[in-house]
Amino acid sequence: MLRQPLNNDDIDPNGRLNWFTGSIPCMFSVFICILLSACAVAVILSLIPVYLKNAGDNIVNDYSTETGDITQTFVSNLILINGQSTTITNFDQIAQQIEVAYGFPAGSVRITNIVITDISTNADSGRRRRDEFYREKRQLISALFNTHASNFPVTFVFADGRSIQLELFACKATGTFQSFGISSATTGTITTTRAPVCSLQWIAIGTTVAGVTNNSSTDTSRLNTPRDVFLDTVNTLVVADTTNNRIQRWTIGAIQGATVAGQADGGVGTDATQLSGPEGVVVDPNGNIYVADTVNNRVQLWPFGATQGTTITGLALNTPAGIAYDANLNRLFVADTGNNQVIQYTLSNPVVSAVVAGTNAAVPPNPLNAPTGIFYDASSNSLIIANRDANNIIQWFLATNTFLVLAGDPAGTAGTALNRLSAPRGVALDSNRNIIVADTGNHRIILFAFGPPTDGTKTGRIIAGTGAAGNDD
Repeated sequence: MLRQPLNNDDIDPNGRLNWFTGSIPCMFSVFICILLSACAVAVILSLIPVYLKNAGDNIVNDYSTETGDITQTFVSNLILINGQSTTITNFDQIAQQIEVAYGFPAGSVRITNIVITDISTNADSGRRRRDEFYREKRQLISALFNTHASNFPVTFVFADGRSIQLELFACKATGTFQSFGISSATTGTITTTRAPVCSLQWIAIGTTVAGVTNNSSTDTSRLNTPRDVFLDTVNTLVVADTTNNRIQRWTIGAIQGATVAGQADGGVGTDATQLSGPEGVVVDPNGNIYVADTVNNRVQLWPFGATQGTTITGLALNTPAGIAYDANLNRLFVADTGNNQVIQYTLSNPVVSAVVAGTNAAVPPNPLNAPTGIFYDASSNSLIIANRDANNIIQWFLATNTFLVLAGDPAGTAGTALNRLSAPRGVALDSNRNIIVADTGNHRIILFAFGPPTDGTKTGRIIAGTGAAGNDD
């Protein structure tokens, strides 16, 4: 399971949470969860040159040959469940639907392979190969594929009998073009051409999957300033309904949620059955819910199906916000926002807590300033931290207590440029290790590539929001 953390503290001098800034974290939560329900469908096609001849100037006269394979990536909402077949059986039908969508002549497309979520199906080892590579052919068709951005429906039929119609969104060409060489099978000559750099197409319009836009209450169909969300299953969200002082479980597509921690009526307090302004939530593989109970300065464990929680003992906290879970070593990470550090709870008996980021920096000074969102990256044993008041994203290596600035200004300067952030409150890595940030002060969601540069010059691209506050989709 992948958690998408986002939180903030925003505590006023009277100890109350200032909720007006909650719209961007909520949007980030829902946006990322929608992203998690999507998959990439890569279709490898051969286009027969009758299309190219019709396109102009007799580029090739040998209709018995085909162009080289072209890999086209689409994004859709297919969710694979364990035990379901991934073998697709209707290649010809899909090819016909692609021809219609792109305006190709009938019979000009032949699909040789389809890959869904990195699972290869139906490889056609017997496809025809041409003896010579025609540079003009590849460039012409690649250009057409990568400038066509409309979505279109395609029906997929699987070997187990399932039939599903998906809406495919073609990826867009971005960035520079890279050269590669192809050697002729007969002459040994090498022809150089260009391959388009293609990335997923982000849908610019969001979809509300929990709550009602601009309408808050304690009703089961409503939320009030949700600050965090955890994707519990492929279609179930667990939401920190912060101002309602409760945690809601919400099936995507449902019109109402169910309270799984705190009081359904929004009752606030310090009792074991109550919460106060919870800003972080995570669920372990056994269904146990861990809550950053922000105003109560504690972390609460609500076992699966329980009607009350128990406090995870350890170091004193000051407005804890983000929370992440490491299933491999059974440990929690909590952004101790008011103390500018991250606490690790090893969930043994008894629980052991320790500072693992911030004040224990191998080389002072401490770079953390109101850390809020937090994401655990198991592959590098590091924490990705939304360093809110420093306006940057930190990667903290747990083994060495050293860090890198992955995005934003290392000096902490806020800004609206694509290499700057303003009060980022949520962060996550997607399956391609892109860094996705809730850039709260700039009212946008921005994506950065992982890795260098780490000197503040790395630029991101906006994938949601316009830079202006609002509640439109």
